[in-house]
Order: sequence, then structure tokens, then C-alpha cells
Amino acid sequence: MKEVISFFLLLFILITPQGLKSETHNIIIDLGDTATIIKEQISTLLNTLQQIEINVNLTEEQKENVRIQIQAGVDQLRQELQNIEIYELDSVEIIRDGNSFTVTTSPTTNSPNTNQTPYLGVYSSSISVSKARQLNYDYNYGTLITSVQRNTAAWDADIRADDIIMAINEIRVENNLSNVLSRFSIGETVTLHIFRRGEPIEIEMTLQGRNRDSGTTTHVMREPIVYHTTQETVSKKGVNIFDVGDGGVAWYPIWYAFDVSDVNKVISDYGFTKLNNDGLFFNGFGFKGNIDEKDFFIGFMYAWYSNERKMNRTLQDANGEDIPVVRSYRYVTDYWGISLDKRFALSANFLVSPGVMLGWASQRLQLFQASGFNQWDDISNHGLSGHSTYDKLNKSYILAQPRFEAMYRLVDWLSLRAEVGYMYGYSPYNGWKNKVVGDVYEVPGSPNTKYQGWSFSIGPWLGF
Repeated sequence: MKEVISFFLLLFILITPQGLKSETHNIIIDLGDTATIIKEQISTLLNTLQQIEINVNLTEEQKENVRIQIQAGVDQLRQELQNIEIYELDSVEIIRDGNSFTVTTSPTTNSPNTNQTPYLGVYSSSISVSKARQLNYDYNYGTLITSVQRNTAAWDADIRADDIIMAINEIRVENNLSNVLSRFSIGETVTLHIFRRGEPIEIEMTLQGRNRDSGTTTHVMREPIVYHTTQETVSKKGVNIFDVGDGGVAWYPIWYAFDVSDVNKVISDYGFTKLNNDGLFFNGFGFKGNIDEKDFFIGFMYAWYSNERKMNRTLQDANGEDIPVVRSYRYVTDYWGISLDKRFALSANFLVSPGVMLGWASQRLQLFQASGFNQWDDISNHGLSGHSTYDKLNKSYILAQPRFEAMYRLVDWLSLRAEVGYMYGYSPYNGWKNKVVGDVYEVPGSPNTKYQGWSFSIGPWLGF
């Protein structure tokens, strides 16, 4: 619309050169009935332009200038609005003081009686980033079909809304469909390379003109054909229609329901309150990334839980004397692993992802007790009294976790994720080990503590 208005503004400026006579004439450019416009979207604009009054000092010499400018404007209008039946605009009547003369515009390539550029009968636009994501389109070229006109070559070939024309024959389309079409002739058979439903296809068609039946073809806007819905998520070859994302990073708050009764027995015997035997709350972080076109994601995560306490107690030695001691413990359990997931997009903003993580886990329990001493000579007695101890108990596991994740995109950079899994830890040795002064010993009679249970997580995800 801006181009059309700019043309008439330019016309007004160019036909009023300096040095004209002072008398002013009322000139009306009347497009009349010769301007046949089919496309409904600009009918209001054309009605506005039916009569444009321009006050100029018109001379005979300037009539040719007017004709040239009108011709240029009509050609520009045809170029800018190629999908519109504008070729019947072949003359402009100029009325001056009740007298009129007609400026005849020469036919252009869109004229029905001249050689035409092949005409598909589609409306197209450039591909936005969000639209490319929605259609799972990973290329940086092509033009997006927004609608198709009836009784055209595109209609007959079943070209659809949301198709992406990537190339015609071997000529790539870089959002320049008209320019590419101009390289071919009417009647020529070509192959259209189209991206549809997550995969490229080929359509052979014979190019036709705009007015293929010798009479004026009635063009009707073809409604977009919806060939995917939120229920139809995967094409017949298993390619996701919707975008499954590129990956991201996240904080992992995790509730892990596993048995800590063996640890609780030790710390309760030491005089401390037991841990929650129903499960523990872990903190963690992780990231994932898309590794191929099959929507597999590889990731890494690490999670941990720690708890420590300290207390003062009074013990009695062999002589019955009170000995003050300090006791403390520190319990840490953590795990890490590498994950492999397969994502399935159920809609543009919601996806599910089954997967598995393989890694390593451990439980570590440090127990410390020390009695007080005041002088240098008491150090040896302190070490031999039996009231000072330090143990570093440890048990390790090979970890496997099948899991299922669901994710909902809130905005482009933030999603909400939820995950449920079952962790199974296999220990390569029985019982616990104790590390004392750099040496590791097996603890006789220690239990073969299991490390398995359900895990649940819900939290933010930066990315998609």
C-alpha cells in the first residue's frame, strides 16, 4: 500500500517543475472501470485511488511527462502486486477543465495477450523463526505458502498452506519465488521440492499462465488446508511435526525415596536424630542438547544431599571420671550420570521424553569424636585414651535410572519440566568400607546397604 501511495505522491512532485505559468488547473486522474482488481485485500485502496485530484500547471509539454510517470507507476504497481489481476489497467483518462484526453499504457508481461511469467496461484511469505520451529524446518531458505487460489496450477497439484517451497528443479528458492518462476516458460514441466509434514517431497507440475482458459479466471482465496493437528504429532515416517527444542540447562530439585535405615542406625547409636527414612531432598543441576535429526538428546546431571550435626557429651573413663567429648557426623550421598533421551513433541509447547541415565553413586558417612586436652603432654594420652575416633565410611554403586520427563514451554527461553524415574544402584562389593589415615578397610559385619527407589523432580528449565 505504501508503494502505491508513494507513486502518486511522486507523480505529483514530478509533474510540477519550476517555471510553469501561474494559472492553476484541476486535473483528475480517473482509473475508471478499466482497473479490474480481484484481490479483496486491496479493493479499499483501489477505490480510494479511483479519483485523485492534483492541482498543477499543466502544459502540452508536460502531457508526455504525465504519461511516462503513469506508465512507470502502473508498471511498479504490477511488479509489487504480482498476484493481483491488474493487467486490465491499460489506460488512464486525464480530465482538464471539462476536456479530457486518454493516456494509454503499454502492456506488461502480466497482460493476457502477451507472453506471461508462469503463475502458480499461491500466496507466500518469508519464514519466521517461530514458524520454522513449529514446522520443524531447519533450513535457512525457502518460501512459506500461506494460501492457494482455486483453478490454478498450484491448486491442481495439491499444494497446501504451510508447505515450504525449497526449490524448483535445481534452483533454490530464497524467498524469491517470482524471480525463480520467471526463469521458466508456460507449458514447461518442472519439479517442485517441497517441505511438508517434517520431510521433503517432490511434486511434478506443468507451469501455466495466469489466464489459462483464454477467459478471465475467477480466483478465490483457498483456505489453508490443515494437515496436522495437536493430536497428530508424528508423520507416517516417524518425524516430529512440532519442534522438540534444542536443549538447555536446569536446576534439579529431586525427592529420592530410598532406604536410609542402615545409616540411621549408626547416627542414632551415636546419639543423633535419625534422617527421614521416607526419602531425602536432593539438589542438582544438569544440561541436555540435541544430537541428531532423530530428536535424541544427550545430557549430564549431578545431584547431592548432605547433612551434618555436632554435639557435646560427657563420657566416663575406667576410673569413673567424667570426660567431656565433642561428637559430630557428616552424611553425604550423591550421584552423577550421562543421560540419553528421545523427545516427542505433542504440540508446539508440550513434549514428553523417555530416557535412561547411567552413572555412579555413593554414600559417605564421617564420624568424629574428640576429648579435650589442655597441655602438650596430654596429646599422647588424648590419642591413646580411646575417647577420640575418626571414621570415614563409604559405599559406592554403579547407577542406572530409567525415567520419563514431560516439559511445557512457558516462553521461548523458559519451560517447566517434571520427571519421574527409578534409580537402581549395584555395588561391586558387599558391606561398607572405612578409610583411616589413607588406608581403606572393609568393615566386618557391615550391611550390604541398597541404593534404589523412586525419584521425583519438578522445576524450571532454561531452554526447550
